[in-house]
Amino acid sequence: MNSVKFGSNTCLALGKRVLLPNLNKSMVRINLSNRSIRTLIVKLGVKMKNTMRRTLALAGISILAATVFAAPAANAATTAPAPTTIQVTPSPAPTNVPSLDSVSGKLTPKEKAAVAAGDPLTITVDAQSGEIEKVAPISSVQIFAVGVKTNCAGVTGCYYGTGVPYVDYGFTAVGSGTATGNWPGRSSYGSQTRYVSACSTATCYVKASPKQLVVFNGPVTGTSFTIY
Repeated sequence: MNSVKFGSNTCLALGKRVLLPNLNKSMVRINLSNRSIRTLIVKLGVKMKNTMRRTLALAGISILAATVFAAPAANAATTAPAPTTIQVTPSPAPTNVPSLDSVSGKLTPKEKAAVAAGDPLTITVDAQSGEIEKVAPISSVQIFAVGVKTNCAGVTGCYYGTGVPYVDYGFTAVGSGTATGNWPGRSSYGSQTRYVSACSTATCYVKASPKQLVVFNGPVTGTSFTIY
């Protein structure tokens, strides 16, 4: 008794008879000549190879398509919005900008005097109430480095973002005025040359002197920026 392979199926050859397994696992008897058996084996082998080639080709196309179409979505998720510079239009300042006296209860007389005198300072405020929590001296070199961040180079004032995707917004003005908008992810504001103030969805914050940087103790959504 001899055996032959039909792809993955092993068949029994009994003289000129070939026993093939069918779907219900019974044996089918076929009377063939030796030449017919060889021809049948070759045809079956070629057919199975062609089927395998088509299956592999379709799998390769599917993987390639998934890679091509998935790539733009990944890139879009990591691309930061373009920086924005906003022109301030002449308009009154918000009426609810707090006075220094109303938000400086936690400061010492010396610290409050430094803020009022316009000393270069970092002024940390409560993001929700606008209350000044602390102040710290900064050098003119440090404040200048802050002033030229991203698109805030060469502008009058800046409402800084917390980082990608929240970019800095620069503001320009010939005179005084207020710009309004909706700017999520704000972390601080300041100016090199002008008095400025800012508001958020929570409250408005103290007017800062040139070279003073007002820093929030948490991110806010900005709603206005005023240049005096």
